[in-house]
Amino acid sequence: MQTKLYYASTDIISSPADFDRLYHKVSHERQQKVNRIRYEKDKKLSLLAEYLMIRAFKNEGIMEFSLKKGEKDKPYLKDESLFFNL
Repeated sequence: MQTKLYYASTDIISSPADFDRLYHKVSHERQQKVNRIRYEKDKKLSLLAEYLMIRAFKNEGIMEFSLKKGEKDKPYLKDESLFFNL
């Protein structure tokens, strides 16, 4: 098994338009979570975490996926043998 590292900086969300563009690419559940977060920096981190996960999955050939929550609400892929950590 090969380990790959994906990373991004919140600097890519430099305007309200950037935020909106990414906001509409993440799940409804993530949007609700972002809406509950108080501080702008934390909103960006949460938004970027899921967006980066989606991009990494697509890079691995996983275009559609279903996430489940495991122990301590940690997400995992339901039907794949790919493991990840956010």
